[in-house]
Amino acid sequence: MAITLRLETAPVEHPSLAAVGRALRDRRFLAGLGLMVLASLLFGILGVLCPLRLSAAGWGAAAIGGIWLTGAGSKR
Repeated sequence: MAITLRLETAPVEHPSLAAVGRALRDRRFLAGLGLMVLASLLFGILGVLCPLRLSAAGWGAAAIGGIWLTGAGSKR
């Protein structure tokens, strides 16, 4: 903590609309943005459709919750 207190503060940056326009014309930026959107959509779909499918298969709320808790606990 003492070392971080000795660091100089970064200069304040003020974003402009021109910078946003340049970013939106950059293919690498758009590709990264697209990958983030794709991952978000896939995980969102997984988070909604899997419990619905398990419910349709006759699983109860406690069993579905247990699966999600087990899955969350098994991540490393």
